[in-house]
Amino acid sequence: MERVLAYEYIDSPKPLHPRRTLDQFYYSSLWNTSTRDSDQTISKWTGTGVEPGGRQRAASSSRLIMVDQLWCWVLDEKTVLSFFPSGDLQYKHVGFTALYESVLESWTLCESAWDLYALLVKEAASFIFRQDNKRFTDLVETYRWAIGTKTASQTSYFEEYSQNHSAGDSSDSTALDDRRELRLVLDFADIIDELNMIRHLAETQREVIKSLATALGRLDPADDSPTNRGGIVFRHNTFTCTGEGHQVVNMNHGGTRIEAEVIRTIAQGIKGAASKTIISADETLDLLLAELGVMRKDAEYSHKMLMDLLDLKQKAAALAEARSTSQQGRVVMLFTIVTIIFLPLSFFTSYFGQNISDITGDDKNPSSQELWRYGAPISVVVILSALLVAYFITKPEWFWFCGKRRAAAEAYAIELASLRS
Repeated sequence: MERVLAYEYIDSPKPLHPRRTLDQFYYSSLWNTSTRDSDQTISKWTGTGVEPGGRQRAASSSRLIMVDQLWCWVLDEKTVLSFFPSGDLQYKHVGFTALYESVLESWTLCESAWDLYALLVKEAASFIFRQDNKRFTDLVETYRWAIGTKTASQTSYFEEYSQNHSAGDSSDSTALDDRRELRLVLDFADIIDELNMIRHLAETQREVIKSLATALGRLDPADDSPTNRGGIVFRHNTFTCTGEGHQVVNMNHGGTRIEAEVIRTIAQGIKGAASKTIISADETLDLLLAELGVMRKDAEYSHKMLMDLLDLKQKAAALAEARSTSQQGRVVMLFTIVTIIFLPLSFFTSYFGQNISDITGDDKNPSSQELWRYGAPISVVVILSALLVAYFITKPEWFWFCGKRRAAAEAYAIELASLRS
């Protein structure tokens, strides 16, 4: 299969080992993630010229989270073959320790191919979190700063709404404008989604490290490893205690800590420096998962508070609309009363003010019969026309149907003219 793959892509302009963005890693079924990539939180808060509230879109100098894959094979006891996306595409800066340099700093401690193999996996998963690399882009701190800044905005929006409500302006159109809150809700939703992606990535890396530790425990076991002693069995028991009042006490501990103990125990059965390397890599990922969990809870809490604020504004808008409708109803009632009183008076005033012979006694003026002979048909036509307009103006599909028929007739006329010519 590898030979067929090599022949297929050896002359292809597309890379055989492409890089992937965070969204391409998590949403692998999407054909195009360019919009999502430019909307990464890390891109909005890095680069030159970042505003205090971050950017709306990524700039040319913004950072971007990439998920690169490490391909590695141990051919024999002295040969390790590894592949990583092109170094020309990696981030480079004076003082920044890239993956290759990070491996070179520690490879002298490796005594076997398995030690080097474990070192490659460890550095690929954790080199970005080196203390010296955090000076350029601290992934966790950037998300923590973004969440803190937006949480401060959420708090200020609550205080502003509370002040308007205390001043009696809670029904004002400006106070009920929810566009800022809605924008902030979407930002928090993006942050929570990206934190879930990074958490999924860290958990995937942890599974790889666990699989590596299990494999090395069989291939290169220590002299006093559990493998040589017949193996060990891990049990994870969960139970609850209930008392009076149906109170529940959960005795289950965090899953990440249990996973850390499992990996540590497995790694202790590996020979050489690979054991400490795997434990160090897992500790880095365990710390990352803990920080991601805390940030996710903070973001979800702020997201919930914003949704509550939007709900308050929606209810206030509904109450203001109900009050406005009540006032309009009173105006309509007043207009109706005035109309009922003055319409008959207006009719009789207009009727008896006409110059007809029945009222003036002058035979030169037209009679009332002649007046109604012309006035009644005209009134009927005007009333029916007004009713038809009022009926069809509430049915936009009627205008669409007429326009469609007109367009079809014009198309038919053009086609008929072309056939005749």
